[in-house]
Amino acid sequence: MNNIIEKILKHTKGLDTHIILNSNKNSLTRFGDNEVSQNVSTSDTYAYVRIIKDLKAVKFVLNKFDDKSVTESINSAKEKLKFVKKDSNIPFPTKTSVKIDSKKYFDEKTDSLSPEERVLKISRFLKFCKKTKRNAYGVINNSSGEVIIANSFGLFQKFSATQIDYDITVNKDGFYGKASASSFKDDIDYDSVNEKALKKSDMAKNPVDIKPGKYTIIAEPMAVSGFLPFFGYMGFNALAYYENRSFASGNIGKKIFSEKLTITENSYDFPLGIMPFDLEGQPRERVILIDKGVLKNLVTDKKTSMLCNLKYTGHSLFEPNGFGAVPSAMMVEAGERSMEDIIKDTERAILVTEFHYTNPLKPKTLEITGMTRNGTYLVENGKIKRAVKNLRFTQNMVEAMNNIEELSLERESFSEYGGGIFTPAFKIKEFNFTSSTEF
Repeated sequence: MNNIIEKILKHTKGLDTHIILNSNKNSLTRFGDNEVSQNVSTSDTYAYVRIIKDLKAVKFVLNKFDDKSVTESINSAKEKLKFVKKDSNIPFPTKTSVKIDSKKYFDEKTDSLSPEERVLKISRFLKFCKKTKRNAYGVINNSSGEVIIANSFGLFQKFSATQIDYDITVNKDGFYGKASASSFKDDIDYDSVNEKALKKSDMAKNPVDIKPGKYTIIAEPMAVSGFLPFFGYMGFNALAYYENRSFASGNIGKKIFSEKLTITENSYDFPLGIMPFDLEGQPRERVILIDKGVLKNLVTDKKTSMLCNLKYTGHSLFEPNGFGAVPSAMMVEAGERSMEDIIKDTERAILVTEFHYTNPLKPKTLEITGMTRNGTYLVENGKIKRAVKNLRFTQNMVEAMNNIEELSLERESFSEYGGGIFTPAFKIKEFNFTSSTEF
């Protein structure tokens, strides 16, 4: 990897050069109808390169690193520089004394997990499902990667991480239950995840219709992962703020959410391996985004830190780009009581396992639409009484975050949109379901 960096810098001498070198390996076991259907492994190494001269920038990608390929690509980029317009927002070079060479999130066992080892983790449960006339579907995926960010000003940051993701859906007579887990090391409790999916499937039998309307919901962490990332790239994004298309516009320092909600951006203490520097090589700041309902801060990249006169928090994508800064590791502060206790004290609510097909309708209020699936249940008088048919929602999520009644003590981590969230379950009042389904 270091040789590739040196080769690129050698051929771009005299230019402001920035390099993102990424090497990754991904191995997956897929199963369906209680049988393993696929084992596949892929690996790749590629480099994103940016060269700058006289306020002109050209970006390109390399995936061949022999001398001829590197020379041809760089010469082509140099030629393009002649025809690019000058841009006053060209990113300044990253210069930092903070060196990060982290292997905190790299687990050798996870990196080398074989297809046979992955299959052994699920074989007993697949046999059980077959024997009991259930069907199990899902994946076990183990991956590893190394990222190096370097430039012609001496920057050199390196990060390595592994991750294993387990996702399972159980179906009995057309009634589904789902559970998942992720870790950077091989410590997932497969039996516990399987039992959760199994129980949800059994509870999903014979769902009843309920009328659309506003209900209290208890959104499990997986359901929260279906909408919380929108807050990151459409709300806490300083470019959206600058362009007046974020709920943050005009609201920094104001209480616009429930006092029960605190969200911190923190890649250093996140349960999964999140790169602690951005794609410009700048170390990420720990940022308090929401403190007890008060909107405190945004995340910024090089461009928006200057446009908004805010501190550069180390949340650049590969600049220049039109997307802006994005949180990488949002951690929602846990509540004080367990999910079990929250349910026991709930008179009536809808328990949601998962939201899917979630899409934003109105960015500024984060009005989002989507559907429930893989386990939706009616809670009455402190007990999960019965399954209900899936529902479509259309909800102003800024309003929903102001209607939080409680957060669970338990939290789960998810990889979403190139980053991650670590979240409890949310109990939210007056959540708007707009239509029902036949399933």
